[in-house]
Amino acid sequence: MFRFFSVFFIMLITPFVAYAQYGGDGLSSDPYSGEVEVIEEVDHADLVELFKLQEAIPEAERNCLRIKRNKRECRCDNGYLYKEYDGVYKKLSERHPDWDKKVLKYNFYWEGVTYEGESDMDTLMRYSNKYKALGCEDDGDKIEKK
Repeated sequence: MFRFFSVFFIMLITPFVAYAQYGGDGLSSDPYSGEVEVIEEVDHADLVELFKLQEAIPEAERNCLRIKRNKRECRCDNGYLYKEYDGVYKKLSERHPDWDKKVLKYNFYWEGVTYEGESDMDTLMRYSNKYKALGCEDDGDKIEKK
């Protein structure tokens, strides 16, 4: 009988402990608790540019690897794509600093293509971080292209 009441008491108190642990509402400490609907045309244009560059960067690296070089050299040689990506990302993040740590939901039609899905600013930033981690800007082995 004592075991039954002990188990019952634990089951009864567990939700309140979890409630207090997460700041009272169970969601406030979750950094991805908010969602943003991307509706402005200028934001759509930036997202399209980022998505196109996300496709172009790996393709350019694969083409470079087929020709001759190692992965690091190919990333550095295609630094202009990473810089372009970084510029578009910075414009978007400066225009919407409140989007940090939020889920971006989008559904729009742009130049014959429908874009629909979800992302977040951290995911969009990964190409910039990948290039910066190589240190290509510091050692001079990149090729500036435009």
